Amino acid sequence: MNKTIRNTVFTFVALGLTALGVTWNQEIIAARSPIAIGTSVLAGSDELARDFPLTLTLSREVVRLGQYQVVTIRTQPFANLDVVTVDPTGSHSREETFQTTADETGRYAFRFQVNNFRELGTFQVFVRATLGTAVAEAKDTFVVETWNPEKPATDEFSYPLLP
Repeated sequence: MNKTIRNTVFTFVALGLTALGVTWNQEIIAARSPIAIGTSVLAGSDELARDFPLTLTLSREVVRLGQYQVVTIRTQPFANLDVVTVDPTGSHSREETFQTTADETGRYAFRFQVNNFRELGTFQVFVRATLGTAVAEAKDTFVVETWNPEKPATDEFSYPLLP
């Protein structure tokens, strides 16, 4: 009987201290976290936001059918990246639209090839990098053309894909 009372009291004390610790931890987190509505940050530290670099580099401004476009992204190490590639028809349902993470040097690169005559025109590449509450965005465009004998490729072989 004595052990039962002792164990019951110990259990209630442990539960009370746990509840007190959880409440205290939530107050600390609430004091540090920004208050956000949607994607707008209303309050919080902007130390990381000021020093949050993001560059988007395309290997070519003009890509001919059959050539590769190399996209290189440089940002903070291990930043979360949302990459959206929009084709000339306005569609972003492509395999070049994805989410990933930058490596330990803050770099991510991928390449893709355009072989479809329906995709001639201007492509847009959008990148959004997030790390904690810091957000950076970048975009760039390039043009996809058919193979044109008047404008020979200077740095890489491009085979003709004439309709």
